[in-house]
Amino acid sequence: MRRCPFLAVKLLMPVRPAILVGLVFLSAFSGPRSVGSAFHTPDDAGIWRPISAAGAPSARSGPTAVWTGSEMLVWGGQASGAYLGDGAAYAPATDTWRRLSQHGGPSARSGHTAVWTGNEMVVWGGTGPEGDLGDGASYDPANDTWHPISLADAPSPRTAHSAVWTGDHMLVWGGASQPTGSFQNGATYDLVTDTWKPLPETDAASWIGSAVGQAPR
Repeated sequence: MRRCPFLAVKLLMPVRPAILVGLVFLSAFSGPRSVGSAFHTPDDAGIWRPISAAGAPSARSGPTAVWTGSEMLVWGGQASGAYLGDGAAYAPATDTWRRLSQHGGPSARSGHTAVWTGNEMVVWGGTGPEGDLGDGASYDPANDTWHPISLADAPSPRTAHSAVWTGDHMLVWGGASQPTGSFQNGATYDLVTDTWKPLPETDAASWIGSAVGQAPR
């Protein structure tokens, strides 16, 4: 059975010497269930093992996933034409899922981005039932809490954009919206001060391409 699209989260986790653990979460484009598996390489022999389905997110396409160092956080996406605003955290060490709180979280969406800051996951943008979105929230897994992020000076609503974490800021660039079309602009977000600052647009493709994985044209 074909499953497309899927997302993969790379991680390194010391289980015992010479063992590296990687995790892949496959989100079914269609079908009755989510599927996943973990890959580990003891003594260079690759073995796939099933991920527990207990507490796993419902089947979906287009979710985001970030690795925290101990958990994979899966959030959002869509299924059967409906946008989703929920998610779950998977811990490979115990092969268990836990549901993420939805209180104060972002509205249901797909086509959004998620970055890991070292302490929090920041979800921004995407498309929801009412159209393209220009808002988001940060999630603290230690306390299972969400906090909305400022709208002041944020990029205009968009989907299919790029976002990266620099170590102290989130850079958002590009994407598209209806009926505007494609964007060649973006902004930088400071999680500590909850503030946005527009990125310069002059010759932007040449200097930002390497930062967000968008090749210059």
